[in-house]
Amino acid sequence: MVIRPAVLLLDEPLSNLDLKLREEMRLEIVALQRRVGITTVLVTHDQGEALAVSDRIAVMNRGRIEQIGTPTEVYERPATRFVAGFMGTTNFIDGRAQGASAAGALCHVQTGAGDVSAICGSAVADGQAVVVAVRPERLHLVGDGMAADGLRVSGRVKQHVYVGNKTELHLVLPGGIACIAEIPNDGRQIPAAVDATVELAAGAADCRVFPA
Repeated sequence: MVIRPAVLLLDEPLSNLDLKLREEMRLEIVALQRRVGITTVLVTHDQGEALAVSDRIAVMNRGRIEQIGTPTEVYERPATRFVAGFMGTTNFIDGRAQGASAAGALCHVQTGAGDVSAICGSAVADGQAVVVAVRPERLHLVGDGMAADGLRVSGRVKQHVYVGNKTELHLVLPGGIACIAEIPNDGRQIPAAVDATVELAAGAADCRVFPA
């Protein structure tokens, strides 16, 4: 930085730090970059780190860029199945498109866990094998008052994983499909014992469809 380079490359600068210090240094890197005004390329395998420090993210798969966008665009509107699975945790449910749909349009999918309405990440043809992607934090237990116009499935709870600010419910859907739902810690007891059957739902805007 002393020589004021046109571009500064940081190659996994936080990889050897413990979690608390790594989170603190994320903020320091952002503040420093803003202060000196040098375009910075940061290489990382930590998706949370990429989301926290970047203005724009390029997601690469086997040497090919699959998507470039803001952190919000890449996380909320992944362009491909790889991006959806790489940037954070995602549930994938196999199915078949019921009718042709263009990218960005509403698509209806028949799956082993039930019919799903979702937004197409890319164009699909009628009868095409597809996957429906939905993030764990967008799934909610039916009855909590949230919209459920996209996906509604029953699942058997296999395990609770308590991580402080949330509880992960690991479930099995019809057809043996593995699924994770994240329940925020709002002080209430999670009404889902191990081996209990629960209903989960998500809005259509929170589900995306990609070719299988």
